Amino acid sequence: MGSLFYRQSSQTSIHDDTLVGITVGYQEKDLQNSVRKGGGVWDKEQKLRFLKYGKAVEPGPAERIVQTDKAISI
Repeated sequence: MGSLFYRQSSQTSIHDDTLVGITVGYQEKDLQNSVRKGGGVWDKEQKLRFLKYGKAVEPGPAERIVQTDKAISI
């Protein structure tokens, strides 16, 4: 699987195994499938998809990564 989002910088403090919440629109079926294939999961309560940061590094929509206070496990 290709990666999905930019690393914000090479000096980021986010570890590759950290789960990050990302916004994916209802109509973005290809992106939803890519996140699933990368091991991501849907959190119904937060209405976000969660994926390990290390899988979320392809050039593109870095603004989709959102900060959350609630932890989930995959």
